[in-house]
Amino acid sequence: MEKFTDPTWPLNTGTGVIAGTEYRYVKPIYIKNGCLVCHGDPLSENDPYGHPKEGYKEGDVRGGISVVLPLE
Repeated sequence: MEKFTDPTWPLNTGTGVIAGTEYRYVKPIYIKNGCLVCHGDPLSENDPYGHPKEGYKEGDVRGGISVVLPLE
């Protein structure tokens, strides 16, 4: 996931690798403007549902989608 936070990494581009008999692919999930109501600033303030906000900014990497496919 670190490579997706590198400013030189092309946005919305995943990466894959062959690992033994599997192909593993991961693509980043970025924070969008609509996510900020619940996950943005101010950090630790409650969102509309009563959960603490994480303090993310638009464009931050939030996670990734990972897919593993058998090669055989």
